[in-house]
Amino acid sequence: MRIPFLALRAFVEVVESGSFTKAANNLFITQPAVSKSVKELEALFEIQLIDRAHNPILLTEAGTSLYKLGKSIFNIENAIIQDLSQRSAVRKGSLYIGASTTIASHWLTPFLVTFANQFPEISVSVLSGNSQQIVEQLKACQIDVGLIEGPVINEPDVSTRQWKKERLVLVASPDLLIKNRINDLTSFKWVMRENGSGTARVTDEYLQRFSIIPQSIIRVGNNLAVLDLVCSGLGIALLPEIMIRERVELNQLTKLTTKEIRHSPFIERELNWITLNWRTETPVRRVFQQLLFNESVER
Repeated sequence: MRIPFLALRAFVEVVESGSFTKAANNLFITQPAVSKSVKELEALFEIQLIDRAHNPILLTEAGTSLYKLGKSIFNIENAIIQDLSQRSAVRKGSLYIGASTTIASHWLTPFLVTFANQFPEISVSVLSGNSQQIVEQLKACQIDVGLIEGPVINEPDVSTRQWKKERLVLVASPDLLIKNRINDLTSFKWVMRENGSGTARVTDEYLQRFSIIPQSIIRVGNNLAVLDLVCSGLGIALLPEIMIRERVELNQLTKLTTKEIRHSPFIERELNWITLNWRTETPVRRVFQQLLFNESVER
């Protein structure tokens, strides 16, 4: 059995307006149509809802119960309309962002501040990890969007759009440069990120491009750990230029130059926005993307 909601709406309107005629006017239908709707409900459940001998109308016990329940249904309908309307207008909702560690730590903050100020009712969560972990979180629908370092390989369901380009610079501590000649990079320890990291992938490409075979490799779980180890004089590393500036100004870190080595002391990589091809676009995700790419934000 299914409830005829148009008939239920007519019944609730009769109760609230106090007459069949007023209900018909409020619903923009004829009075006979309203009467037919109420009779349809009574016939469906084989029970009288309105005592027609009275004027104004008088509800039976069943009619009173149906009115309360019917009113609750239409209250829920109004709540649904309001909720979805607010989400459509980006006044309500949530956004789950996956960002590789360098992006989360050094690139994302000003965009999050702007987004939060423009859309204060939207809840935002940022999950951090290496690039491969972000791709896996996206595929598992644990995040709505991802920001990663480098390309996505062999993932046909993942759509990629270049967001920025970032330079990685070859660095060492001043003490290391004083104690050692730096022209032969194979004689040094290299400090690198773990496999699956975008920074590790770029470093591996750099080593292969210039046929560098390090004395040894030390792998750690994040770029901050790489930075600290290099500053302590343990070895050399390729690190994002955005995260080494303060250490260079404090003379804790030195950028290697072409005078010291025979090839380029830096390499560039892409920072990419990734989404799932088959997931439906949402208003919240759309406006965040527009903000990130400095596009006109459409509410």
